[in-house]
Amino acid sequence: MSWVDLAALTIMLWGSAKGYLLGFRQMVIQFCGLAAALLAAVFLQKPFSLYLNLEWQAETFFVRVASRFVDKTLNVGATSTVGYQLPPLAGAVMQRLAEEPKTVAVFSQAAGSQVAGEMMMRFLAVSFLFCFLAISVSLFLNKQLKSKDIPEAQRILGMITGLICGLLLSLLLCVLLEALSVFTASDFLGQDLSGSYLYLATTYFLALVLGEQ
Repeated sequence: MSWVDLAALTIMLWGSAKGYLLGFRQMVIQFCGLAAALLAAVFLQKPFSLYLNLEWQAETFFVRVASRFVDKTLNVGATSTVGYQLPPLAGAVMQRLAEEPKTVAVFSQAAGSQVAGEMMMRFLAVSFLFCFLAISVSLFLNKQLKSKDIPEAQRILGMITGLICGLLLSLLLCVLLEALSVFTASDFLGQDLSGSYLYLATTYFLALVLGEQ
């Protein structure tokens, strides 16, 4: 068990404790808020990415970053391509966010960097928006929801729901950390992730969600 698994267990235990304190009904509302934040982040990522590109030239920055990692950036479907390969988990999500999902024909390093930079920017835009919206929703609900006189059965169910929320947050964090691993000077982060039980669970979960299993 690596530090990645320990961090995931900590998040899950935190979710369980929060669910026990809030109860089942309040925790279901929290879960729905997180799901709504994720859907809103996916829906808003395109205009947000456009804004980042126009105001901050974010795509140019990520193209420059992608060009430094020729051996681990874009995996494409054409036969005569530049041999780019995205991180397995984050890459599957990035290709779904791209304008042309699944396969992109890339015949030069510059074109590969361009596509990889665009996909990376969209992925990080979704991640940033989700974190911002999830924290905002959580803070708002914490002020609105009261946890007085909650039956013990409701607290137990809330604890289970909180555990599930913590697991889902850990899976999302695993994908984000894998995407960020391309920015590290060495591959220690990617190796720690790929050797964890959380990585295996995330692989299975994404295969179900993306319909690849």
